[in-house]
Amino acid sequence: MGSLDWGFVSSLLSLKPSEIDKLGVDESLLVDVEAISTLRFVDTYIHETGKVPTVTLVQEKFPSFVHEESMHVEWIVKELRGRKRFNILADGLKVAVSDLRDGNVNDVMETLERMQRNVLAVQESLHVHDLQKMGTQLRQLYEDIKAGKMGIEFPWKSMNMMTRGMWPETVTFFAARPGVGKTFLAIIISRFIHQNGYRPLIISPEMNAMELGERYFGVEAAVSYSDVISGSLSAIKGEDGLSAEERYFEALDGGTGTGPFILDDEDHLTPAAMEAAIALIQPDLLAVDAAYLLKVGKGSRYERIIDVVEWLRHVSKKYHIPVLATSQLTKDAEKKGAIGQLTVALTDTINWDAHNLFAMKQTPEMREDGKLDIIPIKVRRMARMHGKSEISIRWDMERMIFDEVEDERGEFKDEGFGEFDKESPF
Repeated sequence: MGSLDWGFVSSLLSLKPSEIDKLGVDESLLVDVEAISTLRFVDTYIHETGKVPTVTLVQEKFPSFVHEESMHVEWIVKELRGRKRFNILADGLKVAVSDLRDGNVNDVMETLERMQRNVLAVQESLHVHDLQKMGTQLRQLYEDIKAGKMGIEFPWKSMNMMTRGMWPETVTFFAARPGVGKTFLAIIISRFIHQNGYRPLIISPEMNAMELGERYFGVEAAVSYSDVISGSLSAIKGEDGLSAEERYFEALDGGTGTGPFILDDEDHLTPAAMEAAIALIQPDLLAVDAAYLLKVGKGSRYERIIDVVEWLRHVSKKYHIPVLATSQLTKDAEKKGAIGQLTVALTDTINWDAHNLFAMKQTPEMREDGKLDIIPIKVRRMARMHGKSEISIRWDMERMIFDEVEDERGEFKDEGFGEFDKESPF
């Protein structure tokens, strides 16, 4: 077992201190006593001098050390973590089996839960950052922003100008009244990023995969959704020589590649199951429709949404991806000019913890005209001089047209925590 430990120590000597720090590996993953002592020496030397000790110096201190230049550090770290997980599971299962034979069911459950926590802790590196050493990274971030670098883009120019896109480790919420089109919005955005080479994963505790598929391919084929679900697509040929039904079937049959991916309400949408899907699919964006229905936490819907938002933030950071989620507005939002933080339903947690928060507004007159307004309530990385109080979208459900309507709107002022501090820029 020691060769893997010595291989890890050996590989460190060709790295920079910053590269070693990013590995997030400590002596708890090693088993060889001398290798552990050697790693402690390397850590102390780096701390005191800011440099990695030479191979010669380490060999002088530890004669049993043999330097192996061919060892690949990322592979070694993976193997070390795998070995640690194996040992945790093997030792834990021995205890669990013994307790089970004795009829101690509660002890078995505690052992299994402890095993799960310990295994997850081994899988993830702990990233503790020294702010005084982050200057280079922050400079690069500033230069990227200055150069116009974007996260994953929305389908609408004004929203991209405002937010700079969806960045990893951020959560963006869209809230609306029932029937406005929250599910369609999640699908429109997921389809758009998929067309641009990204992998979206859609989680829906409200609708199953077939229902989402009808919406997705209705948009793809640019045919009426109401005609799709009623089985009444037109057979009349259009300008392209195809009927609406033929366009729909062509969209269904013409897909290539993989994705978008859907985890629907037929699955057990617990945090463990959803994270397993995320780990399997490795999406570039997680889109959660009707987030308030997720099986996260206990208690009332109001209490559960607090746990849901916390879990979404956890997922965005753990998997280094942006998260897009939909939720509800209160009935007060239907009143003219009432949309804002206080009209986001269920909890203040969304107002506080979401990085970006938008409301979807559609009056009966707007529905008749095929329009929808997206109202920014809170924007994390607000681009100067590009704020709009409303972003007008053509919301044509018959022809599936969702382009931005160019117009002149008043400047947007982020409410942030405005009910406490009206001048807050956040």
